[in-house]
Amino acid sequence: MFTVTPAHYLNSKPYLDPILKDYIEDILDNIDNERNDAFELRKRKCRVELPVAFDVPGLSLAKAQQHVYYHVIQALEKASYIVDLEFIELRNNKQKVFINVSWTSPEVAKQEKEMDTFLKKRTKRYRAI
Repeated sequence: MFTVTPAHYLNSKPYLDPILKDYIEDILDNIDNERNDAFELRKRKCRVELPVAFDVPGLSLAKAQQHVYYHVIQALEKASYIVDLEFIELRNNKQKVFINVSWTSPEVAKQEKEMDTFLKKRTKRYRAI
């Protein structure tokens, strides 16, 4: 009699291809460097262009992108960053992908926006004659 490992057993074990891990680590290192630069400039967010081409044997480009972007976002959100992706379609069927990373809480951002609005309503500007 032949034995075969059940599919549910294989699917229950998380596996991340070492090539994918390398892409993810490189991207996270790049984001970390950009974040440090922005932080030194007293900014609270940064925008980083992400690679769009990934060569992972056994995965289509779309699937490789899905895995990489998912794990990058998961790692950043686990570290309490606010993250969103921007996909920009260019001519010739090309695209650019940016990740926006913020370390300001939504509450603080909302409060600062309210302060700006408040001050703008009460500020007068004059030009020298």
